[in-house]
Amino acid sequence: MDPRREIVIKVAEANLESPYRWGGSDPIAGRDCSGHAVHCYQSAGILKHGSDYSANGLYLKFKKGLEESGVTYIQKASPDPGDAVFWFSKSGKKATHVEIALDNRFVIGASGSGSPRFDIKTWLQVPDLFNFHESLGRKDMRETFVRILKQILFKDQAERDDAFVKIRPINYRGQMFTHLDPFVI
Repeated sequence: MDPRREIVIKVAEANLESPYRWGGSDPIAGRDCSGHAVHCYQSAGILKHGSDYSANGLYLKFKKGLEESGVTYIQKASPDPGDAVFWFSKSGKKATHVEIALDNRFVIGASGSGSPRFDIKTWLQVPDLFNFHESLGRKDMRETFVRILKQILFKDQAERDDAFVKIRPINYRGQMFTHLDPFVI
């Protein structure tokens, strides 16, 4: 197996149970489906660090890369480990969700019910918590406190909403999907 595929799978699995957050790309506050996929492909050198894509943007990038590479790409019947698996809108015109194939039966990805329903600034306005936060003094200590607080609150919210990175059967969404091999590019 291409070592880059192994890296993508290892990074994806290392993020199991990380919180899901729509539009997110932060490992503590949460990532959405494309944020998780982008992170995994960046770790393997498939995507440049600092790049950010929606599910549809990732689909178009991989599809365009295949077309421009001059590689004759034939859609395989089932994905290989590390392939990007896409689901589309009802019209079939836009990729709305992306996960990573673990094999031809299972995918790993971030999904859930949306963004957490609280704002860290609101929590920091609680008098005792705010006073404790301010009493930490040093900026690095305050930042560490806020980071830990975010981790606890976002993880708790993700567990209540069943919103995190998880492994599921490839057909769990019950709709048509396609997959692209970003390693061919």
